[in-house]
Amino acid sequence: MKRQFVSFEQYKKKALQDPEIKKSYDDLAEEFKLISDQIALQKQSNNKNKAITTQQSNS
Repeated sequence: MKRQFVSFEQYKKKALQDPEIKKSYDDLAEEFKLISDQIALQKQSNNKNKAITTQQSNS
């Protein structure tokens, strides 16, 4: 028997049709948004620090 490839998006779409899974997914959305925002701020801060370091080493 040959298995058919299922992309993550296809799997997610099918899984979220289950009301229990959908509720859990939605309940975690805010937490994942906060984590995503924290990561973005850290990246932004790191980029600023690299720019400052580069400017200082070129002086």
